[in-house]
Amino acid sequence: MWLELLRSLSRRFRWALVGGLVAAAVLVVGLGRVSAVRHVGVVAAGGAALLGAWILLVPRLHDLLRALELLPPEPPVPTGPRAGGAEAPDAGGVAGAAPQSFGTPDAGVAPEAGRDARAASEPGPAADRGSLSAFLAQDRAPPEVDDTELRIGIVLAGGGARGVYQAGALAALWEFLEREGALPYVRAVAGTSIGAWNAMFWLTGQVSDGELARWWREAEPARLVEPARWFPWLRNYLLRDRPWREAFGPLFSDRAESLLGGGPPWLYFTRTAVDRARVEVGTNRGPDYRYYRAAPSGSGYEPVAPVVDETLGRFAIRTFEELREAVFTSMDIPPVFPRFHDRRGLAYEDGGVIDNLPIRYATRFEGCNLLFIFPLHASFEQRHSERSILRRLGRVMEVRQGALERDALRDISLYNELIGLGAPSRRADIHVKPVTSFILAPSRELPIGTFDFWKLPGGGSEALACSRAATRAALEAFEFDTADRSVRMQVFGPEGRPSETHDFTLR
Repeated sequence: MWLELLRSLSRRFRWALVGGLVAAAVLVVGLGRVSAVRHVGVVAAGGAALLGAWILLVPRLHDLLRALELLPPEPPVPTGPRAGGAEAPDAGGVAGAAPQSFGTPDAGVAPEAGRDARAASEPGPAADRGSLSAFLAQDRAPPEVDDTELRIGIVLAGGGARGVYQAGALAALWEFLEREGALPYVRAVAGTSIGAWNAMFWLTGQVSDGELARWWREAEPARLVEPARWFPWLRNYLLRDRPWREAFGPLFSDRAESLLGGGPPWLYFTRTAVDRARVEVGTNRGPDYRYYRAAPSGSGYEPVAPVVDETLGRFAIRTFEELREAVFTSMDIPPVFPRFHDRRGLAYEDGGVIDNLPIRYATRFEGCNLLFIFPLHASFEQRHSERSILRRLGRVMEVRQGALERDALRDISLYNELIGLGAPSRRADIHVKPVTSFILAPSRELPIGTFDFWKLPGGGSEALACSRAATRAALEAFEFDTADRSVRMQVFGPEGRPSETHDFTLR
């Protein structure tokens, strides 16, 4: 509610408000002696009174309402270690989970040996058709493309505060893949906007230890943004994300070394180049790696071109500062934050401006044949508002993002059909292989919307638990079958389980 937002901002900007109060008082004293401008002092005095009320009364009113049980209680703060430790499952971690080593599947135990061991230790459902273990046994990527049986891609959409539902889904997905022994098969994590932020926790192994869930429970506007001095015709943004940027180093600097050295998993963070009106991407792929296509002869695969190509807007990420820029440029929401300008002077905006679901980076460049996709706006039906200008603008943005996500999902089915018709022998810009896709999205009935960061302190834990439970249920029921080329998105609501399905398969 708005009271939570005011309380959060009053804590963060207390000294700025005090300074405004003092300046207003000085103005009143100075102008009070000039009769011609005395009314200006009256206005300043009224502003000073409002500032004082904000500073002094809002926190006390909030505490009073909470004491009278008219507001929900504060969520409990976890007491476990912030990095590397295990948390209870309710906190978003996997109890007793060991840190995940991101390497190739043949590091330590060969994939075949690992699969045999799982089949011996997990009889019954794990070996049934439709399970992930059965999927592993059905398909083997060509040696020219990769030496693993399975290539998993994770695709994360942008959606502001609705990223909390994405975070809960990632916690459940990590738990599921770890149980199935499939974590080393995650080859690509592609994200835009808040999806790029969530992807950083996966890429640095901070999902199983609960750090991703912890961040979302503790997130609030005062810890993410600060006000900017706005002047008409001189500045075109309202806030700065300096507090958010300052939190990036403590969260990821100690864990990013292996990520910057390469993969898997390989990262793809998108952004929108304003001057060139195109999507660009940052990746930890090396300049020598070339992506593949089916050979024109119809037998085998052949390399096409390098993934890293600055002339086409595909940039290599090699330093921690470049990694930080890739994440925050992807989250450069207009007109909230100032535009980022690179070393060439080119301007960039949020990656979701053009493509809010960057699927092609997992399929075209990494040849993934199993995708876990988490849209945030594709179930965008909602009652519109007739009064608020901000709600009207926000609703238009959400509809646009939802339409982009749905178009991307239809493209999966289109490319699967083209591959079935033999198109890979004639085109290089489609999937390397047919794709099986798991897609789960939050419904519009859920309480946290795109711009509702102020709701997270009171509702973040519930949102995480809801999306995590729904993802668990959907994963257990999903048919992992390489022959299934349908594209169906499951939607979950406040009850914490999938409640409806949208079919994007081309008929």
